[in-house]
Amino acid sequence: MNATANDTLVVVWGSEDDTTTAAKEIIIRAKEATIGIPSETRQALPGGTNGFERILPGPDRMYPDTDLPPKRVTAERLDAIRAMIPAPFWEREQWYATLGVPADVVRPLAISPYAKLFATAVKEWRMDPVLCSVAMVQFSKRLRRQLGRKFELPAHAMESVLRAHHEGRLPKDAILCSNERTP
Repeated sequence: MNATANDTLVVVWGSEDDTTTAAKEIIIRAKEATIGIPSETRQALPGGTNGFERILPGPDRMYPDTDLPPKRVTAERLDAIRAMIPAPFWEREQWYATLGVPADVVRPLAISPYAKLFATAVKEWRMDPVLCSVAMVQFSKRLRRQLGRKFELPAHAMESVLRAHHEGRLPKDAILCSNERTP
């Protein structure tokens, strides 16, 4: 081997497992050092050297920041979080069944992105639960058949369809695509 002034030799000693791990870590650290100064806290050691202490806070942090005091989680905060969590799908299935939603539509609606919209349409807009549930589950399927390709209607678009019917601007047949032609 011909050594030059820019070559570096690193010597590690210990058990085979420890030295293998150490060599790999040295390679990682050397590569990181070519990118920039690593984001970490180092501790001063006797003799004027230093050593790794901990990684500085960042978005990928795996533990709470030990430099800041704990933050109290209030009941109001917990209530706000609970209000944002949707009901479990099995509870929605039970509710749908009590509303008379057709059995073949209950499960697909309970796990669909339209579940929240369904609750709004039925509770707030006082729309027919059977019409809403069938429309939400069948509308995209029927459009897919008519278009001959995969089609998923976004929740905001389904909301516009239901609002148009609720406001009398769209007939029931248009929502259910009941005049569909089979190819």
